[in-house]
Amino acid sequence: MNLPATHPIWLWIYFGIMGTVSLILLALILWTRLVIISKKGKDSAGRMITLGIVLLFCSGWMACGIAGPPGNLLSKDISSHNQIAATWASIASMAFAVIGWICILIGYKLILKKKNNSNNNQQILNKNF
Repeated sequence: MNLPATHPIWLWIYFGIMGTVSLILLALILWTRLVIISKKGKDSAGRMITLGIVLLFCSGWMACGIAGPPGNLLSKDISSHNQIAATWASIASMAFAVIGWICILIGYKLILKKKNNSNNNQQILNKNF
């Protein structure tokens, strides 16, 4: 990968550290999800929420291509700007974000539906006894 010299070094350090921390946090979230699955069993709500989190991570990762390589829009050197790459990176970033938020919303709706069904079943049992 070509790192433009027009970007200050602090920019590479900051985004490098934050990208690494984000990747570690995503790995911890996925690991925690696997632990929950092993103890509780699979559930479609949890899968949708996890998929949404992964897609939001991908959205942030794609956004890096707008400012840094390949888009280089943060560069002071106009000749290193790549409008086409930055446009495609922003389109991908927004697509991943919107789909991720939809997955998270579906997951929470499934949790509410499951909770409402269990509450209804409990009320039926209470009426019968």
